[in-house]
This record gives sequence, C-alpha cells and structure tokens, in this order.
Amino acid sequence: MAPIPAQLLKICAVSAVGSLVLLALHGLPGPAQQGGEAQAAACGVEPGAPGTVAVAWISQHEARALVAAEGVAFVDCRPREDFEAGHVSGSVHLPEHADHPLEALLQRLGAVSTVITYCNDACEHSSEIAARLLAAGLPDVRVLEGGMPAWLDNGFPAQSGACIDCGRHN
Repeated sequence: MAPIPAQLLKICAVSAVGSLVLLALHGLPGPAQQGGEAQAAACGVEPGAPGTVAVAWISQHEARALVAAEGVAFVDCRPREDFEAGHVSGSVHLPEHADHPLEALLQRLGAVSTVITYCNDACEHSSEIAARLLAAGLPDVRVLEGGMPAWLDNGFPAQSGACIDCGRHN
C-alpha cells in the first residue's frame, strides 16, 4: 500500500477543522431545526411566538422507531371517523374539539414519558394539543411531521376499527 501524500493529509485536516468551526458557529441542529420549523411554518404555526409553548416536531422515521417503545404514547387528534378508518397502532384518540378538557387524556396517558400527537396534516389540532400537554407538565411532547397521511404513505403500522374509549370522551 502506498503512503498517503502529506498534502492530502493537510487538505483533510483543514476540511475537518473547517467543519468543526461551522458546527461551532451554527450549532448542531435540534429537533425543531430538522424539518420541524418548515413544517410549523407550513401549518401557520410560528415557532417561539410570544405566548406560545415551543412544540418540538418529530420525523416520520423517528416516530416509527418509537411505536412499540415503553413510555411512549401516540395521540390521534383527528375526528372519530378518521381514527376508526385507520390510526397509528396503539394510539389513544382525542376528539377534535379544541376546547376539550385534557384531564381524561392525562389520566389515560398515565406515566408515559413521551407523547406524539398527530392529525391529518400534522398541524391543525395536533400542535395545539401538544402545546396544551406541555403546558400541563408533560416533559416530552412532539408533533408528527406529515401526520397520518404521511404515516400511511410510508407503509408504517396502522390499525382500524371502533374507538373503544370514544364513548367516554366524545
């Protein structure tokens, strides 16, 4: 094997240092920077707007990895008919009424550490419910980018059927 020329090593070192400097100047991208800000803007949600709780967004693939994870709950914020037609496997349903009290939902969520809300386009009601859950004290609440349509487009696990809990809270 031939030795690596010194000039090539210098170029690699300068490139690596330059990359580190850029990371230091701009910071590592966080959850809101990895597509979440664009999703929020598309939904008419202004991240960090005065009087709002900053809601994190989660990508489809990151959420898929959490479907069966302990301590994670998915909350479907769509109308009952949409939920019954198909939802993320194991989801809890919350009616689409914006003024719905969250006490019953908080009790049903129990001791989960992460909540992922979603609706038909990942914005309308799910971002509002996520903000309300954060304000209620849940530590990690995120909104699913792309909502249920993107979930189904990706072929991720879904189920359909009657909403067992809907009679109690709809």
